[in-house]
Amino acid sequence: MGEEQPVEEVAAPAEEPQTAPKEEEPAPVDYRQLWQYLSKEAQEEFYTLTDTPDDQAKALATALELSGYQGVTREAVQLDFYTYVLTFAAEQKFGAEQTSILFGICYEVFGLIQKASSFADTTSHLQKCVLEVCKIKSEEAGFTQAQLDDLAPLQQAVADAEQELELLRHPPEPETPAKGKPPPEEEIDPEVEAGLVAKVEAAQKEVAKLEDKFKAMNIGFNPIQLQKVTDFMVSTVFTNYKMYTYVFTQEQEHVKQDITVQVESAFPPPPLAEALTTEEMDEYKQKLADEAAAAEAERVRLEEEAAAQKAAEEEAEAQRIKEEEEAELRKRKPKDLDEAVEHAVAMRLLEEKEKLQAEYAAREEQLLEKIKIIEGKLT
Repeated sequence: MGEEQPVEEVAAPAEEPQTAPKEEEPAPVDYRQLWQYLSKEAQEEFYTLTDTPDDQAKALATALELSGYQGVTREAVQLDFYTYVLTFAAEQKFGAEQTSILFGICYEVFGLIQKASSFADTTSHLQKCVLEVCKIKSEEAGFTQAQLDDLAPLQQAVADAEQELELLRHPPEPETPAKGKPPPEEEIDPEVEAGLVAKVEAAQKEVAKLEDKFKAMNIGFNPIQLQKVTDFMVSTVFTNYKMYTYVFTQEQEHVKQDITVQVESAFPPPPLAEALTTEEMDEYKQKLADEAAAAEAERVRLEEEAAAQKAAEEEAEAQRIKEEEEAELRKRKPKDLDEAVEHAVAMRLLEEKEKLQAEYAAREEQLLEKIKIIEGKLT
């Protein structure tokens, strides 16, 4: 059997004192920025154009970059919804900041619909937004000390930039000016001045941006207002959720038709080489007038000849009918005494008529002969 090997005893390391785990600090609430999706100027312009809906829609579409709203269905739907949101805010008499917060919430919710998010995810996001804007402080509450501390460096940057600009425009006078000589005026470099002005404006914008953020933390909605906002979202968005989702997720079928349209255009003007002088133009117009008059006279002559021929034909036809009637009257034999008397009377009238016609024809011929003689004497 083998020998037993000695076992070395190893001391266990001393246990370090256990400390209680540190509690993680809750993440700060991500308050919405004011005027994030619609600028203050664009919001104010929308409400000033209430009496002109077309201009109002155009202004809002420009601010939201929905330039195709008149022909693109999806942009038209978005513009209508955002118009309803701003109109609802005005009806509820929300302040400008409250309207901006409401618009941001609706913009985000509608964005989820455009991304085909589920109904549950969209409603969950709305609930989260509603909880974030639930009013805890009054709208008149000022900035906290922590917020003032955050603003101090930016405000100091504004003051420094303004002081630098003021020194450039109004430099200090020298302490010991030369006797009898005014200090020389130095011209200001326009580029340097413009750079300082831009620096001041940029610093002021940073201060305004941070102030808006802090204001948003103090501005919210009371429970009654939140209930109305929720009812509005339910009646406009969630009631028609499937319709909105279909519009933004299904491609619309497009039918293209090519149509050829013939457009009449004016004839090209004749070359100047073919131009007429004033005298030639007058002669040309007179020629056209004479031709038109001759054509009119010929038309009248032809119409008169046609009328005369028609009258002669009608007279000849009437004469033929009359002769046929007279011949029929002469051939007819009476059947009884009454017819005999009637026939005798008719024949007598016919003879008298023929006699009168012959007499009138002779007189007419005599009168025409006399007129002819008188005309001959006059000529």
